[in-house]
Amino acid sequence: MDTIDYSGKSAKDILAIVHRDKSQGGIVLQHNFQASDGRLDGTVEALPQIIDQLREEGYEFVTVDNLIK
Repeated sequence: MDTIDYSGKSAKDILAIVHRDKSQGGIVLQHNFQASDGRLDGTVEALPQIIDQLREEGYEFVTVDNLIK
């Protein structure tokens, strides 16, 4: 699922996308690039919350390589 975080979305908006679009075997797409304008502030804030919430719901995190096997 594309969280569209590169557009400067807030952590709240990013979390809403993940909650809406999550599924078994899904991939959460987030971006990592040099952005001095704060566009990824929502990403940085949302990521630990995404991890905690999905783990609480029983999801586990694996590498893409393991996922496609």
